[in-house]
Amino acid sequence: MKKTLFAVIATLLCVSLASAETNRIAAASTVFRQRPGFRTKEARILFPALTNGMHRADVKTLLGDPEWKGVLASSSNEWTYSVFYSTLLVVHFTNDCIVKTEAVGFEPEQRTGQQQGGGYSPPAARPSKLTP
Repeated sequence: MKKTLFAVIATLLCVSLASAETNRIAAASTVFRQRPGFRTKEARILFPALTNGMHRADVKTLLGDPEWKGVLASSSNEWTYSVFYSTLLVVHFTNDCIVKTEAVGFEPEQRTGQQQGGGYSPPAARPSKLTP
């Protein structure tokens, strides 16, 4: 009986924490979409939610329309969002799914027990372009 009660309490706690995190991401998403250019806090929260394989439509729902699509006007495989002045959040797609995300000029939140979203690597972990 004690084990069952413990399992139920643990499950309810996990559901409650997941719900709180979902609400936090939803609130950050709303602010991010409404306030272009002044959204560093929200970008830090949302970046880990961008995972490899996520569909382009889901990214648009979460972040809104990008400020820039690709290097060329005809390219839409790279979406760039201005976070704050020269601070950017960049999402790369292949076949309408995320293959890479970049946090340029800001440090995304780290979540305990989770991998970082979208292939982000801290600067110290990135391989140097100067080494063979």
